[in-house]
Amino acid sequence: MNQKINAIKLDNKDNVVVALSNLSAGELLFIQGEKKNIELKENIPSGHKIAIHAIKKGEKIMKYGECMGMSLEDIPIGFHVHVNNVRGLNMEERSF
Repeated sequence: MNQKINAIKLDNKDNVVVALSNLSAGELLFIQGEKKNIELKENIPSGHKIAIHAIKKGEKIMKYGECMGMSLEDIPIGFHVHVNNVRGLNMEERSF
């Protein structure tokens, strides 16, 4: 049975995926190119990030294969990854 893809992983190194539409808690994520499905633990707006691996406090948030921030708290699988639980990088942490 084919399921409708509702999230995309932009790079193999990523620990988040991007929601392709508004998603609801309890819904399953069907990620393009992935075999495993993840149950969402909260509502996720379209275009927002979702943890696909448990992310520990202080761990890098990887999107497009690049670090785009550091987690401010533990973020379990299936949870929203956003400004409330991620901080941006300061100049010393960025690699140009």
